[in-house]
Amino acid sequence: MAEMKERVIKRGKTFSLIVRWENADLIVRKPITAISLAFGAPRLTVAGHGAPAGWRAAVNRVNGMKQINSASIPPNEDDYHAVTVIDSNTIEFNEIDPVDDNGKEWPAYTDGGFLQYNAPVDLAGYTARLSICDRPAKKGEKTAHLWQASTAYAAGQFIVLADLETVLVCSVSGTSGSVQPTSPGVDGSVTWAAATAFSGPKEYWRMTDADGIAIDNANKTTTITVEASESESFSWTVGVWELEMVSPTNKVTRTLFERVRISEEVTT
Repeated sequence: MAEMKERVIKRGKTFSLIVRWENADLIVRKPITAISLAFGAPRLTVAGHGAPAGWRAAVNRVNGMKQINSASIPPNEDDYHAVTVIDSNTIEFNEIDPVDDNGKEWPAYTDGGFLQYNAPVDLAGYTARLSICDRPAKKGEKTAHLWQASTAYAAGQFIVLADLETVLVCSVSGTSGSVQPTSPGVDGSVTWAAATAFSGPKEYWRMTDADGIAIDNANKTTTITVEASESESFSWTVGVWELEMVSPTNKVTRTLFERVRISEEVTT
C-alpha cells in the first residue's frame, strides 16, 4: 500500500488547496499537430483540447521531440504535468524546462503525438464536506463527530465535545438543540450519556461548501480554504482529512484522503 501523503498547514496562516477530481474510467486523447519551444516551455497545438487550466496531462507518440513523451505506457504519475491553457487549441507545459542533462535544447517536433488526460467529473449539483479526525477508522469502528445544532441523532451515535477528548453517546434519539452540550444530559430532544469505553476516531474539525469549500464547475475545481484565524485556533497537531463529494442523488465519493499536520508559525 502506498504511503499516505502528508499536507502541512502553518498555524496562523491562510491555507488553500485546489482539488481536481478526475474520472478514472474516461481517458481523453487529442492529436497534437505542433509543438513550439519559442516561449521557453513546450507549447502544444491541440485542436479543441478541452483540458481545464491546471489539469494533469501526459504526452505520448510524438516524433522528433521524443523527450516530451511519457516514460511509460500507460503514463505513470511522474509522466503527468499541469496544463497551462493558452486558448481552446493551445496548451503549455509551463513547468517543463525543455533541455537535456547537458543543457542542450530538445530537438524540433516533426509529427504525431497525443495529449492524454482523465476527463474531469461534472460537478453540477454536487456539494462537498471535509472532515479531519485524529486517525482513520478501522473496520467496524464508529467515529465520534463534532456536535451539530438542530441535527437528528439516533441512539448509538457518538459525538466529541469541544475539548476534542470527551465522547458522549446518544441514548435517546431526537434532534439536538442550539447550544453545544458540555456533559451528559438532555440536548433538545436528544439525551446524551457518557461513552467511557469509546475507542474509535474523534473528529477535530469539519467544513462544507457553505463555509469554506468552493466548487467551481466551470474550471472543474474544488478549493479548500482554511482561514488564518481557523488554523491559529487548532489545538491539535496531527490528523487525517477526507474530502467527500456528494452528488445530487446523494452518492458519496471520496476525492481526497491525506495525513494533515499543523506546523508552528515562525513569525506572527
